[in-house]
Amino acid sequence: MSFFKKFYFLVFFISTSAYAVENINKSLIAAYLTNPKLNAERERTKAVDENLVQAFSAFKPTVTISAYKSDTDSSKITTSTGSSSPSTNTQTTAKSITIEQKIFNFDDMYNYQKEKSSVEIARYTLKKVEQDVLLEAVEAYAGTLLAQKKVIFSK
Repeated sequence: MSFFKKFYFLVFFISTSAYAVENINKSLIAAYLTNPKLNAERERTKAVDENLVQAFSAFKPTVTISAYKSDTDSSKITTSTGSSSPSTNTQTTAKSITIEQKIFNFDDMYNYQKEKSSVEIARYTLKKVEQDVLLEAVEAYAGTLLAQKKVIFSK
């Protein structure tokens, strides 16, 4: 190879390497933010996280509030003989607040542990999908660069 070809080759690779680093970063960021497989896995992980919150709620107390009120007011009551009785006023009021706390329930404990394990599995699955998506992006980018270099060298 002549000196000029070597020089041209060296300058070409040095100048494109900085550009390539910037482009690969942009490509990876775009793949990370917009890949549908990755977005679907993120949403699935959020749903599994919500299941853990629901399983944890079984340990919290239950509060029940109820009220009952009855009001009767009659100014004139007629008896069966036809005579009138004085006015009667009846008021009934009932109020209740019930707070229940389960002391220990094996089903709730096992369900919580199961959901906790499901969350860990979902997070590791998300990491795997992230790695797969980024690997696919790098492979696609490297394939594109290789194809461009082959075109340049074949000219």
